[in-house]
Amino acid sequence: MKKLLLSMTVLVTLCAACTPPMYIPNTTNTPSLRKQGDIEASVSIGTNGSDLQFGYAITDEWGVMLNGSQGKSEDSDQSDHLTHYFGEVGIGRNFYLDGKDADISTRPMFNAFAGAGFGHTEGEVTFSNLFNADLVYSNQLRGDFVRGFIQPSIGVTSKYVDFFFTPRTSFVYITSLWTSMEADWQQSYVSDQDYLEYLGLMAKKPYNVFIEPTLTLKAGLPYVKAMLQLGGSFATIPNVETTFRQRPIIFILGIQMDVNVLGKGIYRKPSEIKDSP
Repeated sequence: MKKLLLSMTVLVTLCAACTPPMYIPNTTNTPSLRKQGDIEASVSIGTNGSDLQFGYAITDEWGVMLNGSQGKSEDSDQSDHLTHYFGEVGIGRNFYLDGKDADISTRPMFNAFAGAGFGHTEGEVTFSNLFNADLVYSNQLRGDFVRGFIQPSIGVTSKYVDFFFTPRTSFVYITSLWTSMEADWQQSYVSDQDYLEYLGLMAKKPYNVFIEPTLTLKAGLPYVKAMLQLGGSFATIPNVETTFRQRPIIFILGIQMDVNVLGKGIYRKPSEIKDSP
């Protein structure tokens, strides 16, 4: 029995790359909010599908964010497909490294945000038998999850260029999961009871912690900038010890707009606002 379970473990490890990813990391929202009333809004596309993100400064130091992500992809014959939705909220604080009343047209900045959200994923991947290419199988997945995150950022913000390094840490917990794995060894070599015991041994953890460092570059005009983000998602628990896996690459292209709804101006010093008529 133990030898049989070991052989099956090897086979499932080989098939793990043929299963749809349950967790698709969203774009890391890196707001450079400078003063109360600032709003940043961005749209982007990339490895995670598409994102719509907002940041708002409720005071000169504190801000909130709202992020939404969705994606749908499929092959031309619709045999392989993946659909996901995700939304979250967060709150954080800006720390001005050069003083609050410095020239805020160009300044180093550190901020830290934390928040939580929930998502849904479903997909299917087809693959061929390792020993007989004419035998085609299908792995299917459908489930829901919640995610909490802690996100510090450090970088430089200016009228024309923003640059941030953000090592986000995400805790993902699967709240519901349905999977279907087709393979000839399931039916030919394993009884129903043995397979249930095998699944119980393999599906150990419904959660994982991901380290997700990103580099974000925004460049353009003072109030409209193009955005590029590169990074990765690295599991701290091996995927073979959990009930799901993630998409490991983060590559994002987008555009961001900045406004101040209180009429204070994005790049004006606090003292200039107080002295103005």
